[in-house]
Amino acid sequence: MGWALVDSAYGQAQRKKRIKVLINPFGGLDRAVKQYSKEIEPVFAAARCEVDAQRATHPGHAIEITENLDIDAYDVMVSCSGDGLPYECINGLAKKLNAAEALRHGR
Repeated sequence: MGWALVDSAYGQAQRKKRIKVLINPFGGLDRAVKQYSKEIEPVFAAARCEVDAQRATHPGHAIEITENLDIDAYDVMVSCSGDGLPYECINGLAKKLNAAEALRHGR
């Protein structure tokens, strides 16, 4: 890959983002895992991101994950699913003791 082109495209933007990815293997009409692997993961790799991907295993699992998530350990949280997983992520962040900080956290 031409890293000079990548460097030029990013300019002053931060690369190497730390990304928490939550995947619902049953979401998105059962296509979430395949779409993540084929379409999203290569983009994160090209941007040299540090990715921590985790599959949700049961209803409410994303709430549990995000409620216990160290928000300072990640720059971005991504959900790959239908529409239920983002809802669970927001609810999990809202249940944190520092919910206001968690919901506005970003760089």
